[in-house]
Amino acid sequence: MQTSQIYLFHYINNSPSFSFRYCLEDLANEILYEIFEYLDPYDIYKGFYNLNKRFHNLAIHSNVLTKINVSTMSKSNFEDYYRNILIPNRNQIKLLRLSNPFTADIIFSPPRTILNFGHLETLILDNVQIRYFTKVFNRLIDLPKLHSLTISLVGYNQSVDLLFIHTFRLPKLKYCKIEYQRKDNNNEPFQLYFTQCYSSPIECLIINGRFPVHAFRNLLCCLPKLQHLSIDYLVDSRYYMEQEELSHIELKYLKHVSLKFDLIYFYEFEKIIKEFFYHVEILRLTTHYDERFLNAKRWEKLIMSYMPYLRIFDISHQDSMKNDLTYHDYTYYGKPDDQICSNIQEKNLNSVKHLYIASEEIGDDCVNYFPNVNELSIEESVDLISATLHRMIPLKATDETSY
Repeated sequence: MQTSQIYLFHYINNSPSFSFRYCLEDLANEILYEIFEYLDPYDIYKGFYNLNKRFHNLAIHSNVLTKINVSTMSKSNFEDYYRNILIPNRNQIKLLRLSNPFTADIIFSPPRTILNFGHLETLILDNVQIRYFTKVFNRLIDLPKLHSLTISLVGYNQSVDLLFIHTFRLPKLKYCKIEYQRKDNNNEPFQLYFTQCYSSPIECLIINGRFPVHAFRNLLCCLPKLQHLSIDYLVDSRYYMEQEELSHIELKYLKHVSLKFDLIYFYEFEKIIKEFFYHVEILRLTTHYDERFLNAKRWEKLIMSYMPYLRIFDISHQDSMKNDLTYHDYTYYGKPDDQICSNIQEKNLNSVKHLYIASEEIGDDCVNYFPNVNELSIEESVDLISATLHRMIPLKATDETSY
């Protein structure tokens, strides 16, 4: 809220009712409407609705009431606001944002009441339970001007099939943002299937939630008008049932793609690029685990052959790299057994610069050679013969020895 809005809100709510009304009654309606532009519709309702008949009518018929943002308030206050403001003005409301779970239950009960919002263009549902959403979805199809939908589900949702299927059936939808949380359980399958092509008119799709890679291709096949795509995250989908691939479509409007990957192999994404990303101009990726995403020559070939219009390519890769060139210390502890010896054999011994020996006994069957050691430390109680050291390090190259 801007400074002028804060001041005006404080003045309205803290001035005596009589003096406040006396100061404003001489103002023209046009000036009052300009004041309303600085206020939230709920503040207009609280500050003006009960002053007198004139202000009552001004509050009801203000153009500001075309955009309703129901923020945090008690259930009783919302019921009062809904009865006095939303119901009388629902046919002129263009934007409706509901931020409390109980608001959807009140407005969409029964579900057919949403049809009274005939001019609704943008619907934002924050912290809504999926059960409310599925109840009202069949009615949203009949809203002739609804072109923007934002849904943020509360709690964990293990199945979101119906959420996507119903969304893709909305005939006028251009912008869609879906947020959900899912328990990260590798033993539980993430089942999300698109078994038929819905040919959604969506142009901008944002998914803030874990989305299974096995469903990614069929998702794209449902979005022929897609221009902007953002997904956080594409994830590996274990234990899923094979699904029939939908017919290929050309995404000739898709220009901007932003994706985050979690345990996705490069070859999986490469197939998507070859099939759908020919017209992409901006590609932003956050990758993890598969270092083949850093293969510049492979990317060059892929871009030149399958993304000729690409102008911006931004990739951020997170991984633990091989430590061939990392110099580090290595310590022998205790008397090793066969299992420990086996593990030691797997170490990258060429990178060791400082060797610290803390074992009282090193058996002949568990001695490794450290060719690049230049510093040796031996615990005071350790008694090693020169022949054993020769088999472990190049003594002539050792710069420093400490006991």
